[in-house]
Amino acid sequence: MMMTDSGSLPTPATVDWLTARAARARTAGHRALVVLAGPRDWGRAHAETALGAIGGAPVLWVTDAPPAAAWAITGREARSLLGRETAHVAFDAFAGFHPDAFAAVAGTLRASGMLLLITPPLAEWPTYPDPEYARITVEPWGAADLAGRFLRRLGRRLEASPDVTVIAHDRPLPALPPAPAPSAFAAPTTRDPTPDQAAAIHAIERVATGRARRPVALVADRGRGKSAALGLAAAAGLGQGLEHIIVTAPIRAAVAPVFDHAAERLPGAHRRGSHIACGNAAITFWAPDELLREQPTADLLLVDEAAALPGPLLEALLRAYPRIAFATTLHGYEGSGRGFEIRFERVLDRITPAWCKRELTTPIRWAAGDPLEAFVYDALLLDADPAPLDAAATPPLEAVAIEPVDRDDLVDDEPTLRRLFAVLMMAHYRTTPGDLRTLLDGPNCRIWLARHGERVVAACLVAAEGPLTPALGAGVARGERRLHGHLLPQTLAFHAHEPEAVGLTGWRVVRIAVQPGLEGRGLGRRLLHAVRVEAERSGVDYWGAAFGATAALIRFWAEAGMHPVRLGVKRDAASGQHAAVMIGGLSPRGCALSDRVRQRFAAEWPLRVPEFFADLDTDRVRALSGAAGPTAPLGSLDDGERAALTAFREGHQPYENVAVAVWKFTVDALSHGPDLADADARAAAALITRVVQKRGWAEAAQAGGYTGQREVRAALRRALNDLAPALEEHGDARW
Repeated sequence: MMMTDSGSLPTPATVDWLTARAARARTAGHRALVVLAGPRDWGRAHAETALGAIGGAPVLWVTDAPPAAAWAITGREARSLLGRETAHVAFDAFAGFHPDAFAAVAGTLRASGMLLLITPPLAEWPTYPDPEYARITVEPWGAADLAGRFLRRLGRRLEASPDVTVIAHDRPLPALPPAPAPSAFAAPTTRDPTPDQAAAIHAIERVATGRARRPVALVADRGRGKSAALGLAAAAGLGQGLEHIIVTAPIRAAVAPVFDHAAERLPGAHRRGSHIACGNAAITFWAPDELLREQPTADLLLVDEAAALPGPLLEALLRAYPRIAFATTLHGYEGSGRGFEIRFERVLDRITPAWCKRELTTPIRWAAGDPLEAFVYDALLLDADPAPLDAAATPPLEAVAIEPVDRDDLVDDEPTLRRLFAVLMMAHYRTTPGDLRTLLDGPNCRIWLARHGERVVAACLVAAEGPLTPALGAGVARGERRLHGHLLPQTLAFHAHEPEAVGLTGWRVVRIAVQPGLEGRGLGRRLLHAVRVEAERSGVDYWGAAFGATAALIRFWAEAGMHPVRLGVKRDAASGQHAAVMIGGLSPRGCALSDRVRQRFAAEWPLRVPEFFADLDTDRVRALSGAAGPTAPLGSLDDGERAALTAFREGHQPYENVAVAVWKFTVDALSHGPDLADADARAAAALITRVVQKRGWAEAAQAGGYTGQREVRAALRRALNDLAPALEEHGDARW
């Protein structure tokens, strides 16, 4: 028993009440959420005593100060629980309320379980200095500067929910909920999967053994046995003669249940972590970025938690592997499954129209109608969906109103908040409940909405960054300090070698989202225009964005008036993408800064490509070169080089004699923005691969789809001949 003061000793009546509440949950096959609202010692003492009396293992504590010998984690360690099950959970909100952690631990709780949420008195909770504020605050703000909007809303949802009981230390015990009818719920076994799981396993078997290019997408809410179905299907695949099954997911821990269930069905196999060997056959985990880069052969590829991976990576895997199954959580804290449904299903329709979808709806850890699940969906907006579009609901652009949002009003406007978060989830694969807290409480967060009547059709989130104090800025520029937030000034000071940038103000566009079905109509551009106008009116020096670099996004931000200042050398392990940062000047000082870093990036980019980005796809090389703008990194071609280049274009000189001139010409052409638009796409790919990235003839042939070196040389001549007129149109008659 933990040490408590006399005022915190658990009362027998409260312990008896909690024991009786647990018995009702057990009868219904449900889980129960009970709030212990009061002093911390009081809540923790009641939780420990009650959970000891109720019995059942394992009991998980989410806290920074666990009872002796307890199984405990902090909120930031909740992702390690993927695939684990708990009998009961005590969530100590005094240690910080992380929304993602709350959703994660709730998903581990099995039927009959109790989740005891230990909080300050609910009326006082919004003013409590929550340790989680350290994740949200940025210089110069502190925890005391935050308005506590998220906790205010959460407290209201807890008190109003019919699925939650609040026990307050200074109030009489509430009435117990009515005794439920006995439930026949029983968790399925590996040998006896649910009908949903059996159908999913059969669908995956058809992918593996039937006609190629007919993938399956499994979608389910948490606790429906999706990962178990993947593991059982993988084991069945080895039993049917498949030799190599690959499993991938955003993080290795996410697929532990897949390997657990596969190993259980393969008793003679040898398992080592996320690798199962069965004779000459194997089930192996590959990280998404490594899988896409190496593309090992596989009889079947299983992609778990697909919603937490970016669309371009999923599309690349779909094209690379003819036998592939995707699985994702619909309303999970890991990422937006609904966005996956809407956006990636379009990709499946386009590339593999014979694909099929299987939805798992039957819970396997608790009975249907579980009150804890209902509350988590409501409180964290995991079930927020935009109203479906139809022809009548598609607004004309001029009828859409764009305006900033006061967050004090937003937290009290539940319908608008739900519509806003729904659009964010639909538009971005990594939107999580933690983003809900940040957008409500982040001290430097700004929100713009595009609305048609009551409907939110697009949204833009902006983070105000800088200025930093000279002392902080100097530490950042030397690489001695790394601050939370302030991504743009820190990038400019350290990576772009502009230490004075820390003294300027910037606005970073954190997220811009348009409701699916309304993309490509100019809503995003209108939102950005409104943000830019307000930034200029407010005296902001520059604005920018940081994102996973795709050619489409690079061109989008370039059209908004931004230029690249950095492309990260390392790829993100989950997305397989390089991180890009682009900015644009607004004030005279900001424009001068933007011009300097643009010119430096443009001068260095052609030299960095073969060194660090030789494997970057040619479309991204083209997009970044055009967005960086013109430069002359090694000087213009002299008369002799221009004559040699003309001779090569006409077929009178070999490439080896004019390689430097060809490189200078190509770099100049790309930076002027024709972007090879008028050049043959295959020839352009070969030109960039061989000349800019300095890869071999064989790789250039593969990039352009040519049979060998002779065809590539001819393609280079064609591409150069296509580019010369484009440069002349842009006022550069040297060519």
